[in-house]
Amino acid sequence: MIATLVAVLEELSIVPYAFWAAAGAILLASAWTSFNLRRRIAEIHVRGPWVRIRSVADVAANRMDSAHRVLDVRDYGSWADVTIGLTSYELDRDAWPRYDDLVTSLGASRHE
Repeated sequence: MIATLVAVLEELSIVPYAFWAAAGAILLASAWTSFNLRRRIAEIHVRGPWVRIRSVADVAANRMDSAHRVLDVRDYGSWADVTIGLTSYELDRDAWPRYDDLVTSLGASRHE
């Protein structure tokens, strides 16, 4: 912003720079949104010892990932660390309305 102010006060043309800065900001925002939609968990399906995790992007595209086994469940009160397959997830209590039921189900599926 300071560089733009100096350029305007010196009567330099800032239109090309503003155009490229806006395009870069839109590109960065799109990439960040895509990244967040792919990593944010929307659904967890527990079927016996098998669990399927679906991100927001998976739900929107109606994709179903393969099922994996639960390897570890650790409940810390306000969050839980869950290892499903080779991936670890952090589940926040505030993000899951039935958090206690979810952690109990995941723990039970670990022991099946």
